[in-house]
Amino acid sequence: MRTKQIRFPPDGDEVAFISFDKTQFKKDLSALIINESGSGACLVVNLIILKKYNPLAVGEVFLVKIGHMAITKAEIKWIREVDAQLCKIGIELFE
Repeated sequence: MRTKQIRFPPDGDEVAFISFDKTQFKKDLSALIINESGSGACLVVNLIILKKYNPLAVGEVFLVKIGHMAITKAEIKWIREVDAQLCKIGIELFE
């Protein structure tokens, strides 16, 4: 699914943190931000670490902190493996 909003690159020093605990935010996994829009983002995560903690799937809801934004809930909309160690995930942010 393509976003209907304009995508923009992150600031150079920003990363995203994913929390598998849906009640209390913990920095379980860090991710590089590929691009952002008003409703979501594309992130790159280490596939090996991702599988170690919790294999996320399309439709899964989790907590995320993207750059300087506040912690929010997000849903995985798509997952694409880049290679044996990396994957891109498309997320939609809940308001």
